[in-house]
Order: sequence, then structure tokens, then C-alpha cells
Amino acid sequence: MTIRGIGEMQPNNSASNVTLDLDPSQVDFGERKAFVNLQPNPKDMQLWEAMDKASDELAVVFANGHKIDFLHPVTGADVQLGADATSIAAAIPHVGRDQHPSGRRDPLGSTHHEAGTLRMGDDPTASVTDANCRFHGVKNAYVVGPALFPTIGSPNPMLTGIALARRLGDHLLPPPPAAVAEAGFRYLFDGSEKSADLFAKWNWVGGGNFVLARRTLIAQPDSNGIGLLYYAAEQFDDFTLRLDFCLPHPRGNSNDNSGVFLRFRNPKLPELPGTPGPDVPGNLATVAVDTGYEVQIDEEARGDTRKGELDGFLFNRTGAIYKVKTIGTSPGQQNYTNGQRLAAGTWHSFDITVTGRKYEVLLNGQPSTKFTADPADPNERFRGRMRSEDPDSGFIGLQAHTGSVAFANVRIRSNVPLTV
Repeated sequence: MTIRGIGEMQPNNSASNVTLDLDPSQVDFGERKAFVNLQPNPKDMQLWEAMDKASDELAVVFANGHKIDFLHPVTGADVQLGADATSIAAAIPHVGRDQHPSGRRDPLGSTHHEAGTLRMGDDPTASVTDANCRFHGVKNAYVVGPALFPTIGSPNPMLTGIALARRLGDHLLPPPPAAVAEAGFRYLFDGSEKSADLFAKWNWVGGGNFVLARRTLIAQPDSNGIGLLYYAAEQFDDFTLRLDFCLPHPRGNSNDNSGVFLRFRNPKLPELPGTPGPDVPGNLATVAVDTGYEVQIDEEARGDTRKGELDGFLFNRTGAIYKVKTIGTSPGQQNYTNGQRLAAGTWHSFDITVTGRKYEVLLNGQPSTKFTADPADPNERFRGRMRSEDPDSGFIGLQAHTGSVAFANVRIRSNVPLTV
């Protein structure tokens, strides 16, 4: 039987701190390692003594007048056999093992669980992080783990640390809606796939990447330009595409920017002569820009800095057919009606119907835009081709541009045109 006392050290002890390691050889990534200095104060020692005395009294109760054996607290080796329980303090003294070979107290920093160095709270003058684990006064930096704890509670603190990390994950990216069956629709991605199976059907070109996490596909852009995750297992003619998406950071500097590409040409094949591209030479993801249409995701409607374009134009905003610049109802124009302001950290939905040259977009169930491509536009012979028009066209895909935009529940219904 092991009897163990567990207590919490006093907070705000100026003698306990974190410094650079005094040993200059303790270096990681070119920087001196941190070293945690723990120093008990008088109240800590009073508590320690009270816990040890309570442990002794408990041993006497368990012994119930019988002789017992005392074993070493760490090795389990015999210390004293057939002893009177009331002599335990002499055999296993109330000191650390650095003071006595059979000392019962663990050295500071061995079984101690440091916590609270970045404690959470509502008052920035008395805490480092807020109730959602974010640094006070810092826009997009968060903490996970026991450093958040206002008080240590009881060991082992790992489960509490993990619970806070999962809570933060739900705060930053809440779980997506459940994947439910819908008449006529089938899922191209429902979140149940294993990574290897998923990326055998969904291919990647361009910069950045997408990762599979918690039933979602999360964009991971980098400095190598836009990226494209496209469904390579099948091409489509007329269809209705539905999906959910979440924007952790829809507004502000480096806001979330992504999109859904429709009916573009196979990006791994050479572009056809006369194609109005490449938009970015050497980046295969831009084949979707050159030969397809994009339903934009960008609450700030960022302009193309390469072309000196200002921010805020409707054709660059969420729910628009990207870069169709003329607003109206005639062929070649889009009737953009979206007036929603999308909330951060909330799942939103697209319902996109493509019929012939006609594109209709619903955002969260509300009309967002309608667009009919102009057959007189010379570029139209390269863009938005159906598979029946070009056997290498008809792909759909998701864009990684800026921010960690998440996608879920990608499903499609093939729409067969009615014959009169």
C-alpha cells in the first residue's frame, strides 16, 4: 500500500521563476534552454509537514495495531520489517532524499507539475491569457496545456490540459455539421475517410496543402502561391454541389481567402493553345483559374495586388463568381445579391448549381449570385467546359490561398437535363 500526500505550492513566489539555463551547453535551435526554478516558501513547508503527519496517522489506522513493513518510497527495498506503525516517521523521515536515503519527499522538479505560468483569467493585470486561452492584447496567439491553469487542482494535470486543448480546438474550429443523407446526393468527402483513401481520390497541385482533421479539410497555404485540392476520381457536366465551410479569421490583416473551383481542365495536362493563361506560370493550381470558374470566399474582397486592384469590389467577395466584373442579368454579367456578413468560427454553406452555362449560388440558403457565361466571349471556349465538350474538363476543387479555411460535407448531385 502506498500513501501519498499531494499539495499545491503557493503562487506568486518571486523565488520560483523561469530563467535561461545556467549551463551554456543546454541549447536548442540556437537558443539557450529555459530552466524552471522552484523554491518552497515557509507556507509550502508547513503544508508539506501537515501532509506527512496526516500520512503517518493514516498508516497507523491501516495497521490497526499490527506490525508492518516499511519499504523505500522509490526502490521498494526493505527499510524496516515488522515495525510498529507509530515509528514510521523515524524510518521514512519527513525530508527529501537529498537529506536522507529513505527520505519520503520527492525532490522539487521531479514529480512536480509546473502550471499557471500563463494563467487564464478575465483581468489582464492578474492573468496572462483570457477565458479562451488567448494572450491578452494579442490577436491570434493562443496557449494550450497546464500553463493556463489558474490553480493546479490535483495531479495528474494532463487530462485537464488535454481537455483545455480540445476546448480551444472547438473554439477555433467548431465541429462541422453532421453528414446526413440527402435525396439524390452522394458524398465526395464526409469526414469518415482515412487520409490515404481520401487523397487517393483528391489530388493536390500548387502551393501549400490541405490536412484532414476532425471530419474537415483544412487549408494550409504557404509562400508558394495558391494551391488546389481537386476531386480527380470523376468529372462532371451539370450538377448541384453542396458543402460547408468555416472561416476562423474572416476579416483583418491576412484574412481567410479561398474558393470553390468549378468545371476546370485537368491541371496535370498541358493547357490548350489559346487558353488565357497561365495565371501564374509554373503553378498548376492556376489551371483552375484559367479554365474554370471560382465561387469566391473572401469577406474582405481583396483585390489582385499584381494588377493594382483595390479591395472591396463585389466580384471579389464571398459568394461571387470571381472576377466576373460586370453586375447585371445579361450573359457575361453576374447578378450578385449577397448582403451577408459571415461570422468567424461558424460553419456556413454553399449550394452551387451549374446547368449548361448557368451558375447559381446560394450562401447559407440565401441567393448570392447568378451568372450565365456569354458564348460570344472568346475565352468561353476554354472555361467551364463540360466533360462532354472536353473529355479532360469538368473537375471541381477547393482552393488554399490565405488563412486556415476549413471545408466539410462535400456532396454532389448530377443533374440530367430534361428533354422536351
